[in-house]
Amino acid sequence: RLNRYKSAVKHLNRSLKPNEYFYPNQIFMLASAQMLNGDNKKALVNFMECEGLLKNNIPKEEGLFGNERKILRDTCILNQARLDFEQGNFTLANKQYDKIKKSSLVWPEILFEQAWSSFYLGNYNRTLGKLVTYKSPFFDFVFNPEVEVLEALSYMEICFYQNTQKVVNDFYRKYSSDSKYIK
Repeated sequence: RLNRYKSAVKHLNRSLKPNEYFYPNQIFMLASAQMLNGDNKKALVNFMECEGLLKNNIPKEEGLFGNERKILRDTCILNQARLDFEQGNFTLANKQYDKIKKSSLVWPEILFEQAWSSFYLGNYNRTLGKLVTYKSPFFDFVFNPEVEVLEALSYMEICFYQNTQKVVNDFYRKYSSDSKYIK
């Protein structure tokens, strides 16, 4: 929390205990500190190790620890995808995103990121397919105006200019009063 990631990495490296139940959590924290410190190669290796440790090591019961370990595994996968995306490996990022099940609590978070990845690959229909999911009542809790921006960009790329204009108009209609209130 103090942005002392180098110190956190040193401390975590000294305190890792591979035979402990919470070792995957420690590896996740180490990888997160490495990623925030800009050491993406080491972070990727540790996120992969975290995923590997949890792949077949999740309790059958759906209790607190079972769910916590599923979320941890999926978050390790998600961060691998983010590192791949950051390096421009959009195909690899999409493969990582696809490993996360739709039943995962992490899944709603990845739709938007996966849509950007598809956009950069030039797969605008898939981008729009991912974004249309946000129109479901299930996603009413999501506030991300960038969804509409990406939607408009995608329509523009496939030369659906009327759709682009409609998305832009809806965007201003939806957010202009909030914008005025904030100002």
